[in-house]
Amino acid sequence: MKAHLRQNHPPGIQAITLALTLLLSTLTNAGIEQGYDAFDRGDVAGAVRIWRDLAQQGNATAQFNLGQLYRLGNGVKADDREALKWYLLAPSSSNRYWWW
Repeated sequence: MKAHLRQNHPPGIQAITLALTLLLSTLTNAGIEQGYDAFDRGDVAGAVRIWRDLAQQGNATAQFNLGQLYRLGNGVKADDREALKWYLLAPSSSNRYWWW
């Protein structure tokens, strides 16, 4: 089945798809890192802003991070419901930390 599907793609489409995937992954990771940098500088509000934007786009790491911040009340008002919301979204986005 896979060979059949590959034959239907124009030449080079797999390379383009891979390049776009890597680019988007790099941009997303850069955003996560910007959030960590803001957090490390003590700009928790900035980290929340960055991670919320990424989390709303389905980034599992950002979703998990928001869950942690809301659970602990770090930079945001502690809110178990909000924490649970983000924690429950994270595994559906394949967060490797979910079972941690």
